[in-house]
Amino acid sequence: MKVTISFAPEEREQAWKVREVLLQLLGRCRTHTSQIGERCMIYLVGTKGVLPYRLVFILLIASGAFLKLEAIWILADIVNGLMAIPNLIALLFLSGICVRETKKYMDHLKTGKPYEEYED
Repeated sequence: MKVTISFAPEEREQAWKVREVLLQLLGRCRTHTSQIGERCMIYLVGTKGVLPYRLVFILLIASGAFLKLEAIWILADIVNGLMAIPNLIALLFLSGICVRETKKYMDHLKTGKPYEEYED
């Protein structure tokens, strides 16, 4: 049994306008994300890192059209895990500062001494 859904011409035209707006927004978000990533690569490794970043970016976008949904989710999980590594390293380096600032703040709460009077 075949089910056919038909739209009136004005509904079809409106649906195309909505699709066009959504595609424009998604395209602009992707472009903006790509530009931010390029700036980060320039900051981290210089201009020599832009071409490899672009190639990986294009490869990942193109592979999204061909991979199964499960593979895409696995890839997203891997990338999120890799993104956490620099944050965890920074937390290790900043842990001493966090402990010191927390102690100062707790002492400020107990004594009522203005926080600005504490020395670093």
